[in-house]
Amino acid sequence: MDKQKKRMDRMNGFVAGTDLGVKESVATYMAPGGDVRERLSFR
Repeated sequence: MDKQKKRMDRMNGFVAGTDLGVKESVATYMAPGGDVRERLSFR
């Protein structure tokens, strides 16, 4: 089992993350199982 899969198995709450880019940024909201619930792109 790879490291990323092990980390996903340990998640027990919702997670929000933001990737800030120069021209476009992305915000992602993930469920405890690792499923992406919502993804939003913005300038």
